[in-house]
Amino acid sequence: MIALSSKGHMRLLTLLLLLTLQLPATATATASAPAGTSPSVVAPADTGDEQTPEAILAAGNRAYQEGDYEGAANHYKALLERGFENGYLLYNLGNAYYKLGDLGHAILAYERAHRLLPRYQDLDENLAYLKVLKRDKDPDAGAPRYLLVARKLVHGVTLAEISWAALATWLLLAAILLARILLRRDAQARPALRVATWVVGLLLVGALCHTFYLARNLSRPVAIVIAEEVAVRSGPSEEDITEFKLHAGTKVLLERGAEGWSRIALSEELRGWCPSDAIEKI
Repeated sequence: MIALSSKGHMRLLTLLLLLTLQLPATATATASAPAGTSPSVVAPADTGDEQTPEAILAAGNRAYQEGDYEGAANHYKALLERGFENGYLLYNLGNAYYKLGDLGHAILAYERAHRLLPRYQDLDENLAYLKVLKRDKDPDAGAPRYLLVARKLVHGVTLAEISWAALATWLLLAAILLARILLRRDAQARPALRVATWVVGLLLVGALCHTFYLARNLSRPVAIVIAEEVAVRSGPSEEDITEFKLHAGTKVLLERGAEGWSRIALSEELRGWCPSDAIEKI
């Protein structure tokens, strides 16, 4: 194992600090109450509207309890349009859409909520249930169980959480490296600090890789089919032949767009063009 000099330690600390500064910004949306109740919503700015966010939320919850699911969805959407990106609010919106029989918009709302609440059991169960109901199966439906478990573990944290974990790991590593510099003459402490340096360093590398993976994955242009059925064609025109059809709730990758049409991919083999208003980005 190579021992670093004091200058070497400082160079390593500087490099790690530069890497840490590249961490993506943490999410600003927070949630503080379980679905089905009234999640606290804090206004980002005074919009001048007489209706407060709390009043809109209460009206939405009341409409849902009274069976007015369309009214509930409209109230929840009004809050989202004001900039209140709340996982529980999106979850409740998905519930309202499901009650309306709108599978596409329900899955879309659940998928958006899942990015903010990756470990919310009720959301996971509802989303899994709707995936069974939809007509088109996901490309990874037949993947090995170990691969599905691995994906769940990787996506079981938010980008904000793993970013903070990476920062905390870097600070711990910095403290250990500083201790190695201060205790470089202590023969008894050196072996333990050397092992701790490598262990925490590997954890930091893993946290940074996890952060960049999540950031890249969340930046991918993924959409949900919201139309009941859409023909995917060989080109961006109604005159082009239909390659295959997709149905509400199917997740697709957005590749590019052209004058009201979007090129989408369901898998490496299945791709084509569909009207842009038949899909909506997560």
